[in-house]
Amino acid sequence: PPSLAPPGKTMPKIRIIDPLTLLGREVLELLADDASLAGDLAYQIQDDVLDLEGSSEDLGKTAGKDLIAHKSTYPSLMGLPSAKQRAAELFGEARNSLALFGSLAEPLTWLADHIQGRKH
Repeated sequence: PPSLAPPGKTMPKIRIIDPLTLLGREVLELLADDASLAGDLAYQIQDDVLDLEGSSEDLGKTAGKDLIAHKSTYPSLMGLPSAKQRAAELFGEARNSLALFGSLAEPLTWLADHIQGRKH
C-alpha cells in the first residue's frame, strides 16, 4: 500500500500474516492493510505530538526539534487538538480492524495501546 508518511518521515510496519485462512488471502490482506495504514499514520501523528508535548529527557532527543526546523507535521497542519483527536480515531480504526482477528490480534492490540500511551 502507499505510504501516508510525509517525505523524510519513517513509520513502523505492522503486519498480520494470514492467521485466518477461512477468510481468504485477499480479505486478510485488505484487513491487515487497513489496520497497518491506520496504525502507521496514528504512530506518525503521535510522534509529531510528542515532539511538541514531550520533554527532551523523556524523548531522548531534543523536544520541539520539528518546530525549530519548520518541518511540516500533523500538529502544524491541523492544530494540536485536531491532530491528537485524529490520532485517537486512527488508533481506534486500527483496533477495530484487528478485532476481526479475535485473540490472534491481542499482541498487536496491546502494541497499539502501548504506542498510543507512550511518552517517548
